[in-house]
Amino acid sequence: MYSVDKIENGIATIENLLTKELINVKLKDLPNNVKEKDMLMYDGNSYMLDESLKEKRTRMLKDKMELLRKKEK
Repeated sequence: MYSVDKIENGIATIENLLTKELINVKLKDLPNNVKEKDMLMYDGNSYMLDESLKEKRTRMLKDKMELLRKKEK
């Protein structure tokens, strides 16, 4: 599982969510419509977008932010 951290000058920096390692990948080696914050799966050959994982991760991060806000009060 990878998260697209940033895209600049034809290079995407992606984070391996298991190891926290940052990897630079040529944009041409990723799906055409990839954008920052997208989630990717790698099958050993190519990267594929994973919309369900993106939705799940977005919800999880949103929930964490809500929890932090409640603790601040």
